[in-house]
Amino acid sequence: MDAVLDSVGGDTFCRSFAAIKIYGKIVTLVQPECSPAQLKVARSRCQSVHYELMLAPSFFDLPEARSAQTRILEAGARLIEDGKLKIQISQTLPLEQAGEAHRLIEEGHTAGKIVLKIE
Repeated sequence: MDAVLDSVGGDTFCRSFAAIKIYGKIVTLVQPECSPAQLKVARSRCQSVHYELMLAPSFFDLPEARSAQTRILEAGARLIEDGKLKIQISQTLPLEQAGEAHRLIEEGHTAGKIVLKIE
């Protein structure tokens, strides 16, 4: 793979190094921890790791970065509307089952997003 977007962390993030090509990229939205041996895989394959905090433009008061994020989100919305980008939903659960949703994600029993429905 050229790149991986990690939104799970933990061992899933650390195992991603083996799936990315040499000089590939991994972007993570969480704070992962890997063993030195796992990090060595990324280093030996010249992979770059990017830590992304979507709130940084607001947190650090960066209006140009907020505008750039808005443009990216709007472009994504257009891709979804045009059917060029599809979001895979694994399950929809009521908000009261948020604990179950976390359990499923942590155990790797999902293929796609879990939606929590607020009624």
